[in-house]
Amino acid sequence: MTKEEKLNKLKTFVQNPDLAKQQELQSIVGTLDEIKQNMPPAFVGVLKGDKGDKGDKGDKGDSGADSTIPGPKGDKGEKGDSIKGDKGDKGDPGLDGTNPTPADVVPLVLEQIKLPEQKEVILDNGQQLVDKINSLPAEEEAQIDASHIKNLPKGGGERLVGGARSISVYDESTILTKTLRAMKFAGAGVQATMVGGIVVVTIAGGGAANESNGETLTNSGDNTNFTFAHTPAAGGVRNVWVAETGQLLTPTTDYTISTNTLTLTAARSGITLISNYTY
Repeated sequence: MTKEEKLNKLKTFVQNPDLAKQQELQSIVGTLDEIKQNMPPAFVGVLKGDKGDKGDKGDKGDSGADSTIPGPKGDKGEKGDSIKGDKGDKGDPGLDGTNPTPADVVPLVLEQIKLPEQKEVILDNGQQLVDKINSLPAEEEAQIDASHIKNLPKGGGERLVGGARSISVYDESTILTKTLRAMKFAGAGVQATMVGGIVVVTIAGGGAANESNGETLTNSGDNTNFTFAHTPAAGGVRNVWVAETGQLLTPTTDYTISTNTLTLTAARSGITLISNYTY
């Protein structure tokens, strides 16, 4: 039985169970008739003995003499010999010792002939039908059209898949799933709320970087290493200058930075360094 035939049978059971059961019983009767018609000669004796041969026909009596004047009617010819055929052997008794029933004969016949197709009898209750429908694959071709389900709430065209509405979920233009059954939000700064039947997901954006403008760096005492009050962000040092002269220092050429320490390429005594940076 093809997938489409099975789906049509399930639809009939959902719409009209009595009609579906009647169709199955008619199919069984048809199958038994087909078995009877295709039963091999070896099983004929199981049901009925063979008929004896028909006897030979007797010879025809002599005809009267020809004459223009009809003569007297000739004597009736003797009846031809009739040889009755021997009586056929008696058929074998049924499997139960009396008369065989279809239940006795069918298993033997099935071993000798191949039926066009075994028929599946479905006599399920409502819960069993629901379980079978829910076990169908989620592919679109295996889904039941909503128009065949009575009293189904009208929606926005969503399909039903295993009792849940089918929702497609995308990451940008890449589809993640077409049959969403549940959704979970996780991670720090992520919050999901229900507003008027709509799920609202709130993801907190990153805060603005902290600013330190005009900060005086601490001289470690060797006039070479100076310390920031905070560790600058990557690329966060905008400028460094000498407070006494206002000279703007050049990165790499005049200094380097590692974590929260600025190191001059050459020691300079008697100076104060000031910087603008983010952290």
